[in-house]
Amino acid sequence: MTQDQSHKAVLYAVLLLISGAYIYLSFTAPQQPTAPGFELYEPWKTVIRITIMLPILLSWAFGAFAVHYLMSSAWHVKSVELGKMFRLLGYGVMALVVGSWVPSIIGQIRTNFFPDDAFLEMAATIAQNYAYVLFPLIGFALIYKASISPAAQAVPRNQSLPAAMLLIGILGALWIATIFTNQTRQTTTLEFGRPSYYINDALIILTLVTPTLAAWLMGIAGALNFSDLESGGSPSNRKAFTRIVHGLLIAVFNSMIINGLLSAGSERLTGVGLLFLLIIVYIFVFLAITSYGLIWRGAKDLSAYYEHQE
Repeated sequence: MTQDQSHKAVLYAVLLLISGAYIYLSFTAPQQPTAPGFELYEPWKTVIRITIMLPILLSWAFGAFAVHYLMSSAWHVKSVELGKMFRLLGYGVMALVVGSWVPSIIGQIRTNFFPDDAFLEMAATIAQNYAYVLFPLIGFALIYKASISPAAQAVPRNQSLPAAMLLIGILGALWIATIFTNQTRQTTTLEFGRPSYYINDALIILTLVTPTLAAWLMGIAGALNFSDLESGGSPSNRKAFTRIVHGLLIAVFNSMIINGLLSAGSERLTGVGLLFLLIIVYIFVFLAITSYGLIWRGAKDLSAYYEHQE
């Protein structure tokens, strides 16, 4: 078995294991109290659960495919620097994929195993929030590092950091406003729902907001850096990098959506109604599929191109 094949086998085995655990936990979750206006007949609950779960599983599969083909490109390319760039990019995408696995599993474990234990529910919520921070931070940092590697700098580039900083400044201000107008961020008197963060405001700023804004900044700057590669190389390479760039930008946007939902608070989320909330969730899972699907398609084209060059 070649290195490429062994890596593929391990990656897909982990994907199947995580997906199987997620499916099992989804269908064995105990019944939870339902907020007023969110009552549904059991068949409709099953339909909603399946139509959310399947796209999430598909996005995880696309993400795993993307990681495999990026690593395959790193092994097949002749240039050492280009191989390093693809490897860093692959590790970055892998961190993003794991960052969608871990919080989902934590959320399912919280629901299944300690729905009535206040301390463990608090610990699981805090762990889930930090998982949504840590993995994107690692992933986008690696992607940014790949985008400033010597191989990526082989073509003239525009200055992407100022544009990324401006965008993050505007969106970050809106996000912070959402957090600190959330009256249930640390405690709640509502019968339904839980506090969004539990931790105090200083920790929210220092350990959640600041690293997340840094992750978004590196993600956008990295994607814009890679966009300069769209003007060089073969037509197939340019198209491949276009797909990867668009996929990375959508991944940053999706991170903004999930953090916006987490920061809104249970009171506001129940207040907007079930239909509106479902629309947001379906947009999120559709964008997750689109993001990883584009990165996968781009990475697959690059892998085929460099394999043919051998």
